[in-house]
Amino acid sequence: MIRILLVDDQKYIILSLRKYFERDERFSVDSAYSVKEGLEKLNTGNYDAIISDYVMPGMNGIEFLKEVKSQYPDMLFYIFTGHGRDDIALEALENGADYYLEKGCMTSPTLKAFKNIILTGVSKNKAVNELKYSNRRFGEIIECLPEASFVIDENKCISAWNKNIELLSGISKPIVLGRSLYELLASENSVLNEILSLIPGHITDTECIINNPAGLSDVICEHKRLNFAYGGKGAEVIVRIAPLGEKCPYYAGSVITVTDVTEMKETINDLALLTEKYQFIFNNVNSAIFIHRWGDDSRPSDIIEVNDVAVSALGYSREELLSMVVGGLDEECCRYDLPEICENIEKYGEADFEMIHVSKDKKKLLCDVHARIYTNCGFRYVISVVNYRKVYSAEKGYER
Repeated sequence: MIRILLVDDQKYIILSLRKYFERDERFSVDSAYSVKEGLEKLNTGNYDAIISDYVMPGMNGIEFLKEVKSQYPDMLFYIFTGHGRDDIALEALENGADYYLEKGCMTSPTLKAFKNIILTGVSKNKAVNELKYSNRRFGEIIECLPEASFVIDENKCISAWNKNIELLSGISKPIVLGRSLYELLASENSVLNEILSLIPGHITDTECIINNPAGLSDVICEHKRLNFAYGGKGAEVIVRIAPLGEKCPYYAGSVITVTDVTEMKETINDLALLTEKYQFIFNNVNSAIFIHRWGDDSRPSDIIEVNDVAVSALGYSREELLSMVVGGLDEECCRYDLPEICENIEKYGEADFEMIHVSKDKKKLLCDVHARIYTNCGFRYVISVVNYRKVYSAEKGYER
């Protein structure tokens, strides 16, 4: 429904126009007989357009137009002028009126054309307002992104620059907003050039990023180092370029996010160092070590890790051991003790026991085992530390 506020001090004009417009169920007409009443209704009502006479007591139509546009700049405003008053029509248009109509020309064809002009104007105005709202909401979303982010629009200009990119670059939003890539890259600003150069192909390929004729998905750059980030402190970053739009054959603009991975990279390096230390200790202790899964049935399951001592003692390769279950190493006569051992591990969280393992060359290895259960990421495992004491052969029995 299109709501029109009709302002005229002549009652018959209001009645005639109301009758004409409300024949069309798309229109609803409210009326005011003075500018003062019109402003009061405008402040309390919700209208899509105003139709106003020019000659009215107290305040004329141009003064009313100026008052409306100062408070409601997006309001559609149509004005009636006297016959031959082109000066009034020009002044109205210069002050923001959307259309004018001579009062003496209100024939049926003219009114029909006028109604279509209003329909088109309201439709366009709603589309523009929706776009403004969408852009505002989009800007708010960009501002709230946890990553340093900015937007390049279809004109290759910066249309959004959030607080986190301000923090990373040290460049405030007013400096870059609305300016083109070409202009910014020519600014000789080291930080800005370094950030904008993260876009693949620099300016030459910007066309491919902003207008995405191939329908490309996100483009992710490799790790880059920004030497001038955070006031010269520097940062390791990952850049993601996401073309805007979904169904359009040509994307109008892109969101560029710059994720600071400096701490992550340091953590990865520290983890690699810790892993190296762990592997050194793990493989250089005197005992064989097995790590295996602990099933929901409180039984040992797949072996997931072994050290070099276990590999050497049993004669299997590491790959062979990792394809086995821990119980598969036990000598057959010892397997009768397994339920009691498992029960103790489940009950006390650990257990000490003797076991006989069978090597790849069928030697029986008597060993002392200390097994302890632990949980990691919701899964249960058992780490078994095994000390081999004696080797059994049919001829000599157990030997050290």
